[in-house]
Amino acid sequence: MLNYDLDIQHISSNDFGCADMLSRLIDRTSRPEEEYVAAVINLEEDIVSIINDSLDKLPVAFTALQHATKKSTVLQFVSKFIEEGCPRDSKSITNPDLLPYYNWRDSLSIVNGYVMLHDRVAVPHQFQRKILRQLHQGHPRVVRMKAIARSFAYWPGIDIEIEEFVRNCSPCCIAGKAPVKTTLESWPAPSKPWSRIHID
Repeated sequence: MLNYDLDIQHISSNDFGCADMLSRLIDRTSRPEEEYVAAVINLEEDIVSIINDSLDKLPVAFTALQHATKKSTVLQFVSKFIEEGCPRDSKSITNPDLLPYYNWRDSLSIVNGYVMLHDRVAVPHQFQRKILRQLHQGHPRVVRMKAIARSFAYWPGIDIEIEEFVRNCSPCCIAGKAPVKTTLESWPAPSKPWSRIHID
């Protein structure tokens, strides 16, 4: 800015309409009725669409997952928390399996009998191993496998189970690059000035 000689002038927004056009337009435009807004935003259909997309990627039938969710004691407690409200304090929760869900309480919902965390399906215990095997098809490494899982499935400790699953996979261990081990050595002391030159 030091290279320029500036001449600053003030122009009132009344004389320069484009600068404030949108804020003025709001006052002149009639607002839509509440019924109209409700008709445009159909949240339930959007959520059902999201859950259908997530369930399509799971190697489990919809009805089987619904049935397993109803049989799961933990997920039934979670459903009760969602419908009736969570306890205000985590100390009142005696079952340690419910604590991870309690920490996500603001992001949980129930859609068509499934417990959802954002757009991820909370998977009952009996299907977790099956889904881990599906996630590991093609032998992706830990980071890729976690990224895939985070797009459609959830259960407490899924990240740790993914790490363990990859660690126990023989093809992954064989194909994995082992770090090259070398013994550290310091440079020998130079015998005279300029006998060795280091260039970066």
